[in-house]
Amino acid sequence: MFELYRRLSVVLGLSAALFSAHAAVAQAVPAVNRGMEENTSIFVMGTETQTGFMGSNRALTAGASLTLRPFGAYTTAVELRATYPLSAASTASKEMTVLGGPVVRRRFGRFEPYGDVLFGLGRVDYPSGYIYNTLGYVRTTGFTYSPGGGVDVYLNPRLSVKADIQMQHWGIPVTESGTAWARAMSVGVSYHFSAFHRSHKADRSDPQWHPLSQDYPGVSH
Repeated sequence: MFELYRRLSVVLGLSAALFSAHAAVAQAVPAVNRGMEENTSIFVMGTETQTGFMGSNRALTAGASLTLRPFGAYTTAVELRATYPLSAASTASKEMTVLGGPVVRRRFGRFEPYGDVLFGLGRVDYPSGYIYNTLGYVRTTGFTYSPGGGVDVYLNPRLSVKADIQMQHWGIPVTESGTAWARAMSVGVSYHFSAFHRSHKADRSDPQWHPLSQDYPGVSH
């Protein structure tokens, strides 16, 4: 139980650090661009990772996404996320990642699908040890990249349900190819700091206008 609390505290600490980073960016961004900056979101998700070579594990993922600018119907952003393992079978590896990279989104009323390509570092722990080519391993670290995507389903302008999948490419010395593909599937919630309409008011005469899109009647900001 103590170990579980310790790991939860690590994830919460990562979330706090990401929130602090958002606050620092908010102070640095000029007021004219504040409408876009305040569309920053933070998220927390439960994650199931199929390691691709040694079982699966369950983890918590926490992160933040900072909107950059729109390109036509699309919006670009940068994202930072960290995944920390909570439990796994005794014979399964435990994978931890810290990843960041570009995200492209498009809004369709309540739904906002997105695609991303994330890069960073990954660590694999082998609770029971792992023997490969007569060498024993208890932990490996290396570069990881992760193409993926998902969707946010808005419950209101501030809160959305998030579903996400990432295909992670690992460089590890315990397979014949020296690499492995892991699949991380996550479900959780996102909190959005501000609606985008502060700098881009929705046109209510537009047939695509939706009460749960950028301009939401009756909600104070």
